Amino acid sequence: MATWDSYLRSFGETSPELARLWVAFAFGEALSRDSLDVKTKSLAVIAMLATAGNRTDALRLHLAGALAQGVSKAQIIELLMQLSVYRGFPSALNAFAVASEVFAAGADRQTQPPALSRTTEHRAARLARGRATLATTSGASGDAVVSSFNDLAPDLGRMIVEHSYGEVFCRDGVDMKTRELSACAALAAVATKTTETPLRVHINAALNVGARPQEIIEILLNLVCYSGYPAVQRAVRIAGEEFAKRERPAEPEARQSPASQYRLGDRCRIVGRSTSAAKVVRQNQTANQRKPKR
Repeated sequence: MATWDSYLRSFGETSPELARLWVAFAFGEALSRDSLDVKTKSLAVIAMLATAGNRTDALRLHLAGALAQGVSKAQIIELLMQLSVYRGFPSALNAFAVASEVFAAGADRQTQPPALSRTTEHRAARLARGRATLATTSGASGDAVVSSFNDLAPDLGRMIVEHSYGEVFCRDGVDMKTRELSACAALAAVATKTTETPLRVHINAALNVGARPQEIIEILLNLVCYSGYPAVQRAVRIAGEEFAKRERPAEPEARQSPASQYRLGDRCRIVGRSTSAAKVVRQNQTANQRKPKR
């Protein structure tokens, strides 16, 4: 059975920085908090991984780690049975298959997660860098999302700034425009209610760092083959709403803004047609009126 070391090497040899971030934030920040006991935290992680699906290696390691921390097989079985209510029997059965392998192998010392490096950068430096990156990209919209957790879980907002912006979005390997367009693509592909607000934030961030409305639309259209039309239609609707919020006062007909050209309600260009939507409707109405009555 895979160990934490082999799991870490599977991607750490290609990207040591990703391995460092994973250890520093997953285990050094989120999972090291003491508000929950270790067993409850382990069961919560197992529930999340089993529900998400396609996380077999991580699920296997966290199951073995939970057993090593004193979680019983009976507790894990009950948790996975409950999963069938929310995610369906296929997901529950897949998780049971992984759990059966772990139960058969037994917990051993290899199931302990990797130790946190003591050379981790000071938190204040990450926070300052994250705030600067957030101000450059998302501005007020992103700051509002982060501060919205202040009354309930202020540490969550801090972690978003430190990790997402102070470690990931601030990196130099990809220009900021490409990074934001990629974030839009990822959030649009997930296509859940919980990603709607982040998608709005990153659409505006992409515009803030130089992306044009047409480029954002093209990024979303590229998802059709992979995520299907409903997900893309939803993302385009959200993009259109955000474009409209940023539009200047109405311009003359001959000088329409890029955003207005891409609103689904105004034109059909988004599916490769230049005929206005209103004209299409009028043509259909005329055709219907000419049909002989029976």
